[in-house]
Amino acid sequence: MGYPLSSIFLHPGTGFMALAFLLLFVRGRIWRWLLFIPPIAALVLMVNLDQGSHWRVPYLGQDLVLGRVDRLSLLFAGFFAVESLICTLYAFHVTEKAHHIASLVYMACAFGAILARDYWSFFIFWQLMTVSSVFLVWLNRTDRSGTAGFSYLMVLTIGSLFLLAGILLRYDAVGSFGFDPADAALMRHYDWMILTGFCITAAVVPFHAWLTEACAAATVPGTVFLSVFTAKTAVYALIRCFPGLEILTILGTVTALYGMIYALLERDLRQMLAYLMVSQIGCMLAGIGMGTAMTLNGALALAWSHTFSNGLLFMAAGCLVAASGKEDLLSAGRAGKALPLVMIAYLIGALSISAAPLLNGFVSTPMILHGAREGGRPFIAMLLSMALLGGFAAACLRLVNAAWGTGSAVETGWPALPAGNRVAALGMGSALCLIQGILPGSLYRLLPFPAQYHPYAPWNIFIALILLVLVLLGFYSIRRFLRPRRARTPDADLLYRMAASGVVCLICKPLAFIDAQWSEVYRAVVLRGLLGLATGAGWFDRKGIDRVVDGAAQGVRVVGSVAARMQPGRLQDQLAWMVFVAMVLFALIWFWL
Repeated sequence: MGYPLSSIFLHPGTGFMALAFLLLFVRGRIWRWLLFIPPIAALVLMVNLDQGSHWRVPYLGQDLVLGRVDRLSLLFAGFFAVESLICTLYAFHVTEKAHHIASLVYMACAFGAILARDYWSFFIFWQLMTVSSVFLVWLNRTDRSGTAGFSYLMVLTIGSLFLLAGILLRYDAVGSFGFDPADAALMRHYDWMILTGFCITAAVVPFHAWLTEACAAATVPGTVFLSVFTAKTAVYALIRCFPGLEILTILGTVTALYGMIYALLERDLRQMLAYLMVSQIGCMLAGIGMGTAMTLNGALALAWSHTFSNGLLFMAAGCLVAASGKEDLLSAGRAGKALPLVMIAYLIGALSISAAPLLNGFVSTPMILHGAREGGRPFIAMLLSMALLGGFAAACLRLVNAAWGTGSAVETGWPALPAGNRVAALGMGSALCLIQGILPGSLYRLLPFPAQYHPYAPWNIFIALILLVLVLLGFYSIRRFLRPRRARTPDADLLYRMAASGVVCLICKPLAFIDAQWSEVYRAVVLRGLLGLATGAGWFDRKGIDRVVDGAAQGVRVVGSVAARMQPGRLQDQLAWMVFVAMVLFALIWFWL
């Protein structure tokens, strides 16, 4: 392929994969302390990585390049490294080795996909991510987690099939597996297939239900891992391959609004946060689709900040769910009143994704809105602002209302306190959200595109505070109508079930009917024919084969009797018979010839 290669390169995902293999053989209790080695090593390696292409590996007649290091991949791999340490700390109390092995392979493959230089290596890591992450859902061992895990696996497998078909068709057309940008003005059929595969994994509406179901059904630490890596890897692929593609602006805006509306209606805490994650991903996609330097930087800054704020939200929500033993908002609100530190961490994350000043969301999301206005798209900016403010009402105000407002639950006991490692992880996540918000330059210098934005201009602060206050007042006036619903809100997963039912009706039922008819024909015709053939074979055996065998035996017995009479036991008589027979044979041959 001709990529320049560096002589020494240590892949940040290697330690995760090596430890996952090692855990299969390690015994005792000390193995959990080994979990911190790969994230720390990945952080050290990310600081010292040289830009370029590294690690060429021959595979199936192709050269896979596993290490493309540039400003874009460094940005994603950087926050993956930081968040891998926080997630590992949060899950440290888990004693089930299978859970840690699955999460280690999952994180290793996320690094592999981000640093891949070609589509083949990207696809291999992409598939391994899907297979390893589904165990984080199934290991919860409930009926819901079993169903959600199967849906997760099937939908992402369909997305992978679209991606694989697009990769192969692209190679047939251009003769290259290079993981490079497509021409947004001249999209080919294979580009659309690759785009479809990426959008399914990015949880773009209407392909989002796998994410909301999986996040609500996975183990508590598993949900935190899922919230960080899978969808963000798809966002990376979209910004790598399809910047400036107009349809992403439309899909992103619809996804942002759709996720916000469902977050306002959802009754379960973790599923509500999953819908907010869908909404935030929609904002990122809208920024990618608009394709200007400002909106692309805004999408990347949002991907960075959302990783930490969203992870913080799911960690705090996991503590509340574990403390209350229930998933619903009212139970979580009751637990939050008794766990003030957890509640504070949750509110920091909620305010961050709402773009409140002094938090990392404030220095990222408004860049997309600013770029939309600069690019002559005020309507898109308005719709994305609505999604952002609705997210504030859903993430922050709904839980506060469940804890202290109208209809809040009455405390019936002191909830279980979270483990110390979880509290430490919450502290790390909260600190990072605050530091990035107070010092935005630490993030801006990592962005790959040249664009200037000043988040703490007085007008920006004033507008943000005014909008948040208006949402607060509006929510207070209609809070009685936003109490958690008893019935589940129907979503696109119903379409999946309807599609599955359609497949059953169109394919499975006709096949079952044909099978039943064939079974009847087999019983009535083939089986009876076989029985008749068996009867005939038995008759032939008795009348034909047995008679032949009996006749042959009788003939042998007669010949034996004659031979016995011809051999009286005297040598002279035997010689005489031999001479007689020889003369008869000689005469026959003589006269015959």
